[in-house]
Parts: sequence; C-alpha cells; structure tokens
Amino acid sequence: MTNHISKLPTLALLCFLITIIPTEGKAKEQISASFDDAFLNLPHPDDYCILGGTPSEDKVLEWQTLAQLKARNKVLAMWIGCKDKQKIQSGVFTGQLEKWVIVNGILSGEEATERAYPNYDPEKYKQFMAGYEFDIEQITKLAKKSIGEANKKYFDDKNAVAITGQVDLGVMSITDAVHKGMIMRVNAGDYDVPVAGVMSFILINGIPLGFHFYASYTNKKTINRLLAEAEYYSATLVHAN
Repeated sequence: MTNHISKLPTLALLCFLITIIPTEGKAKEQISASFDDAFLNLPHPDDYCILGGTPSEDKVLEWQTLAQLKARNKVLAMWIGCKDKQKIQSGVFTGQLEKWVIVNGILSGEEATERAYPNYDPEKYKQFMAGYEFDIEQITKLAKKSIGEANKKYFDDKNAVAITGQVDLGVMSITDAVHKGMIMRVNAGDYDVPVAGVMSFILINGIPLGFHFYASYTNKKTINRLLAEAEYYSATLVHAN
C-alpha cells in the first residue's frame, strides 16, 4: 500500500497540467460519486456552474475525461465560471476560461485502477502529501503526452493545448487537506496566458482525492483568492461526508 500511496502525488498533479479548456446551472445540491467500493458527496463550489449538458460542453468534458484517464485520474466532477458556461452555450467562447474547478479520484498501481484505502490514516496521508516533492519535469513530460493524445482525438491537433512553462509555489496551507500552488503558462489557439492554480489533496472515505481551483492569473491576489476558495471547499467537503 505504501508503494501505491507514494505514486499518488505525481499522478494527482497531472490533473493541474491538463485542465485548460473546459460551463447554466448554479445547482446547490451535492453530487454523489463512487470510487472503488467507496462513496462520497461532493458539494457544489460557490459561484461556479457544472460543466456539461450541451453538445459543446459535453465534447470538452469528454476530452478532459480522456486526458485525465491517461494521466491516471478519474474525473468525478467539473465546474467552470458561469459566464464561461454561457459563452460556450452561445457559441462565443474564445477558449480562455475565467476560472474552473475539477475533482478527481487518483488511480493506483501500474494498471491505473480505482482503489480506496479505508484503513489508511487520513492524517498520515496529509503529512505525506505535505512533505512530498513533485518532480516537475517528469510530471510536465507525462502531462504533455496525455494532453497531446486527447487533443488529437477531439480536436485533430495534438498541440491544441500546450503547457509552455510552470512555477511551483509549494505548500501554501494545510487544513483538512494539503493545498499547493502553481503558476503556469498555457498556449491554447491564439492565447498564451498565465494560469494560477491551487491543488488540494485529501484522503476522504478512503478515497485519494484531488480538488483543484484554477483561474487566469492577474496578480498575487489571484492565488490568494483561489487558496481561500480551496480552504472553504475543503471544509464543506469534510462536513458533507
């Protein structure tokens, strides 16, 4: 089990590096999700809309699901800014999102299987994640491969979305989850923009879970806002389960 756990951070971080383009419904009910033989409730983050429900949204969701699967992650839920969702539905979306959220179950082992760890101490998992050092070069290489394969299938262009630079901000906060920050440069079509992200990791109901908040980067306040959103979501997640 320790060997499987040690691989989880690298696999989880990939979801940050491949979540670039993904939505009306400010649904407030929880989403019920399953992973292996475990279940959990996923609260809807405030001021976001669920991705999916129209052909254009579904295509992006399918693209993201495939890219995540190739990176050994199972997509459990995705949300984006409601203004972005309206743009996608009306056909005026330019490819640059204002903000988005993704929740993943992290797959284990060489076969990338769903595996829950009901007997593993969540506090030990949190300590492990807080001290784990990501190999950014390796992760970026794997992420580019996953993105390229999904791009080729859904957009007929393996370079439709590309990561062209990244800065690891390290651990920014520890609550019920471990919150790590990153800034990256993303090229998508005519756009080459900086994107900020706060990646959060938790073992809940035995499920190794990643929930990640992203936004176009403006300044340091962008990171601070995302961190506050992630910390609040961490609290709502724990109390929903």
